[in-house]
Amino acid sequence: MKYPFTPTSFLYYILSFGLLVIRLMSVSIGGAKIHEESQKLTTLLATVPSFLYNEEIKRFLVHLKICPTVLSVDDYFHASKRTMLKIFGALVAYEVILIQFDKELIT
Repeated sequence: MKYPFTPTSFLYYILSFGLLVIRLMSVSIGGAKIHEESQKLTTLLATVPSFLYNEEIKRFLVHLKICPTVLSVDDYFHASKRTMLKIFGALVAYEVILIQFDKELIT
């Protein structure tokens, strides 16, 4: 089925693709930030002065090393910044391919 390509439909493609990219980037970076912040906390707790270091800090450090604070997908993979950006890149490539197939229907 062919339909006319108008400036309105072009604007729709540009805006929808832009919003998709912005949403994917914000979720990707936000999810990866969880792991980065937990690493900062571990470093901060490891450098506590000896007069403040107690059993609770020791237990919390051990817990952070055994059960890292990361965004995980049912323990299939952990969402680090590298992983999230790879997923983001794959989704953007998929969207571009879909737009190209839709342009073939127009012409």
